[in-house]
Amino acid sequence: MKAHLSRKLLLLVLSSNFVGAVAQNQGNIWYFGIQAGLDFNGSEPSALLDGQTYAPSPNLWNEGTSTISNTAGNLLLYSNGAKIWNRDHQVMQGGDSLMGHPSSTHGALIVPRPLSDRFFYVFTTDCSENGFMNGWRYSVVDMCAAEGKGAVMTDEKNILLAGPVAEKLAAVRHANGVDYWVLSHQMGNNVFLVALLTASGLGPVVETAIGPIDGVGWGGQVVFSVDEAMLVYVVAGLQGSMSLFDFNTTTGEISNARTRANSYNNMVWGLAFSPNGSKLYTTTSNTGALRQYDLNAATWQAILASEVTLGTIVPDYWKDLRLGPDNRIYVTHAQSPFLGRIATPDVPGVGCGFTDNVVSLGGRLCSFGLPNFVTGYSYDNDEPLCPEIPIGVEDLHQKPTVVLSRTNGLTVAQTKDYDAIEVFDVNGRLLAKATLRKESPTVIEMASAPSGLLFFRLIGGVGMMTGRLLVVP
Repeated sequence: MKAHLSRKLLLLVLSSNFVGAVAQNQGNIWYFGIQAGLDFNGSEPSALLDGQTYAPSPNLWNEGTSTISNTAGNLLLYSNGAKIWNRDHQVMQGGDSLMGHPSSTHGALIVPRPLSDRFFYVFTTDCSENGFMNGWRYSVVDMCAAEGKGAVMTDEKNILLAGPVAEKLAAVRHANGVDYWVLSHQMGNNVFLVALLTASGLGPVVETAIGPIDGVGWGGQVVFSVDEAMLVYVVAGLQGSMSLFDFNTTTGEISNARTRANSYNNMVWGLAFSPNGSKLYTTTSNTGALRQYDLNAATWQAILASEVTLGTIVPDYWKDLRLGPDNRIYVTHAQSPFLGRIATPDVPGVGCGFTDNVVSLGGRLCSFGLPNFVTGYSYDNDEPLCPEIPIGVEDLHQKPTVVLSRTNGLTVAQTKDYDAIEVFDVNGRLLAKATLRKESPTVIEMASAPSGLLFFRLIGGVGMMTGRLLVVP
């Protein structure tokens, strides 16, 4: 047997829709601002009026929220860093008294635990108004608790990762296509904090000192590019800056810092990459400008020189930017019942089609922030299939068993409800197809299966079940 055939394959069975390669609708519901929301499940986003994200108090700008849905685009949960709401817009059991803050730029970020539809990590950061005292924390939601509406696990709530940290949170896929890198930044220095979330839980926080010092910590976004190769970070304030980095999704390494100092009258706040990674968009405070940069320019100085101003507004009410699931960039227009939008962000200059006040929030108001998501809406999760009796952290689903190995092929057992299986690569190409036996396991020869992710589809009278198989070295 050839040496490469000895590689093992890890089983991953997740319920998901299969369209071409993978359908991603987990970012189709947004809740943010002053009880504002948007539904992206149609051809155009429509206003939602049932959100609960408003948290009134002095100096509170309702900034950092996060939402997550299933593969059909149906809401599962959302958070503003202080509370978690379930799909019925009720505070989830145990979902109050979180130690994040709604006035943090990235007050919350929801990330599913790899290989599970059941468990979700809600990462939080504190804000400048609170002196950043609560730091970077996480709480774990079990979506099979509270009759399927979800509850925060009492022994995994407000777990401290590091502190104090800036109002920064971002997440991106690991190169293996399964795990997630989650990132924050220390206060008062130039140290990035990166941790790897796997099916076994959260790994240790790794520190990387690179780029300028963030001695302010408030305001401004941190964003990965959709291709996950770049990271941009801003420091707001009197000694502000904007920095572009390279990111290695295999190792979590941050490198190649390119920095521009920003004056207080031109401090960058909002950030977004275009879908193909060729353009960077920013908003600035005090001057209220929306700008575009060409990342295909040959040097950092050339990138900065490519700056195009798409519009200005005073007071500076343009704040956060967010690439939507429809590949258009949305612009907060704080205290407004509308969002701005960049229609074709990959197009250079004014051809990108920026229009302010174009997306109605149905009378609700946005604020400084838009929801935070895993970069590129790259999610595995679906609606959890919960057993009648909780079976613990491994979340074993009552589904057919699909096992793949180089030596023994692909084996399918417990298939009385299914008649056939199809296996696809990430581009949607059919690799294998077989009729399933009812009385004994079905084995399919798969010795030549490519490394990386494969997708399977089981077909039968009960409907269709889809899932993923990860080929690892």
